[in-house]
Amino acid sequence: MNTAGGALFNTPGGGHSAVFGPDGRRLTKEVDSQTEQMLYADLDMDLILAARCFIDACGHYSRPDLLWLGVDDREKRHRVRDSMEENEKESKTDLVEAEKARKP
Repeated sequence: MNTAGGALFNTPGGGHSAVFGPDGRRLTKEVDSQTEQMLYADLDMDLILAARCFIDACGHYSRPDLLWLGVDDREKRHRVRDSMEENEKESKTDLVEAEKARKP
């Protein structure tokens, strides 16, 4: 190959081929950088779907306008309600109290 005089690629090889599964695990054995070899691996296609469901790289998790992870440090109270009327009254009261708490 006559690469001994080259500045960057002065020796042949250097490739580190591998096959990785959808979950990121290496599926093939390591190949020496000076060896040429064909790599084969069996893939379970169901693992691809499982990995896509688990890691949502292009969906809602990568959109800050749709997903916000924050902490609500306001004190919460446990409540037991007997009827729908009480439920509606309390939720209206809670909204008013929350608005008052937000205003400086």
